Amino acid sequence: MQILNSNFILFLNLAIPRNTIFKYGLGDLIQKKRIPEVEILIKSLLDNYEDIFEMIELIFSENTNKNQFIYSDIIDKLIFIYGKEKCFPFTRDLSSFCAKAYFSNPDVLNAYSLLLTSERRKDILNSEIDKSLFLSLIKND
Repeated sequence: MQILNSNFILFLNLAIPRNTIFKYGLGDLIQKKRIPEVEILIKSLLDNYEDIFEMIELIFSENTNKNQFIYSDIIDKLIFIYGKEKCFPFTRDLSSFCAKAYFSNPDVLNAYSLLLTSERRKDILNSEIDKSLFLSLIKND
């Protein structure tokens, strides 16, 4: 399991911050609960964009007040330094990583009510409309 530094955690918290629905940002969530599949995604992201993450480290280290940052400011600085050609693949892959890492966590899915309860699943699967539809399809064959 890879040791994640505080600036990486902060950057992920800026990418997906905590909100009124879920009390953890992405970085805090990953730090709190390490999921093996997410570990693989982290390693891939860090390996593929090592130079960009080193620059993010430098950006954070040059400023004493890390709470003043917003995600878009960091991305703008990266675009200024590396250009759009290099930053576009990074932001695309970072967005994909963030979505996968965030929404693969059961706590997030529960907080957003994206997991169906067993009762709700039964309601959906036992719908009278569905039964009548299936019966009509069977009769028409």
